[in-house]
Amino acid sequence: MFGMVPIHSLDGLRHAIVHQALCASMKIAFIATNFLDYSLEFACELGLSDDVLLLVDGRRLEKDAGQALIAQARARTRFVPFRQHSGPLWPKTTAAIAARLIAFRPDIVLAHEDWRPYCGPTLRLAARIAKLVLIVHDPAPHPGRDGENARRNAKQIETFRSLAGLILVHGEKCAGLLASVLKAARPITSIPHGPGLRPQHIEPPPDKNRLLMFGRMEAYKGLDVLLEACRILDARHVPYELTLAGTGPELTFLQGEFRSLKSCTVRNEFVAREEAIRLFHDCDFVLAPYTGASQSGVVAAAFANGRPVIASDIGGLPDVIQNGKNGYLVPPGNPNLLAAAISQAFEDRKNGQALWKAALFSSEHDFTWKIAAARLRDAAKYLTSRSKI
Repeated sequence: MFGMVPIHSLDGLRHAIVHQALCASMKIAFIATNFLDYSLEFACELGLSDDVLLLVDGRRLEKDAGQALIAQARARTRFVPFRQHSGPLWPKTTAAIAARLIAFRPDIVLAHEDWRPYCGPTLRLAARIAKLVLIVHDPAPHPGRDGENARRNAKQIETFRSLAGLILVHGEKCAGLLASVLKAARPITSIPHGPGLRPQHIEPPPDKNRLLMFGRMEAYKGLDVLLEACRILDARHVPYELTLAGTGPELTFLQGEFRSLKSCTVRNEFVAREEAIRLFHDCDFVLAPYTGASQSGVVAAAFANGRPVIASDIGGLPDVIQNGKNGYLVPPGNPNLLAAAISQAFEDRKNGQALWKAALFSSEHDFTWKIAAARLRDAAKYLTSRSKI
């Protein structure tokens, strides 16, 4: 029954049960309420070895994930789109997800930390059906709108984290930060943030000193620092082209000043997946001048497209960015040092440093969905095996 594991005592039996559980495949239900590109990529990797029920928000599925990734997810998982109801209809969403979970009988339920109304009852039920594994993208709230939302939903966040049998974070810095803010100790596992916005084909950078800042434009993203750095570059007659693409209050507030720069394009709008990939391909470097950060999906997307990142040395960013190899790290909040790093990046590119190849290597070897899935399986299978002893 237990292969080559000897059973001579109760301790031997326990060891055998753990060994058997760690070698078996699992039934994983993944409730993908947001981060759809991330969710489908992760689910596809898990689906290579495990039976995965993927319950995915269908509203923006194609814009966020793209047809090719959706087709792959349909082939590798039990793919079930659902509709997120809001207002008084949200119990319909909870009921639909609950019915699927009960019928599937998973070993674990994987879910993003999310404070929309239906998520509370859904995750409470999930924790009763199976072990809940919670993906926490931001262990502590950022300044600005994100922080306000987190404070407003602090009790729900605390409840989710207390229900989780295991919490996943991205990077050791995030693991330490989460451990310091949890009200009660929970098992925490660090997994890499796998590549997002993966293109069908990788193209070399255009070699035109093009910069891209992409994503949600909140106060902590350092747009004000970037604005001053650009003015310094202009004063020093350093040629560059900057594109800002995304939405958020900080971009709305500063877009007029950015448009007054010599060479800046502002796209204050939601950018769908395929267009986002094109923007990454059209740049030489991606910017992340954050003044507060835990980890960054934008960095993962930049590496997936072979683009090095110029980022603040803050939070979990140094866990993935190697200064001078796959990007550059600068102290946060310093426009002069940011401008200097941008100038240095332009010079290093001219001198033939294979920055973009190193960024792509990081995505394909160091921070992969395969590694993320393996770490989840090891932690989750150990967790479920312990509950059987």
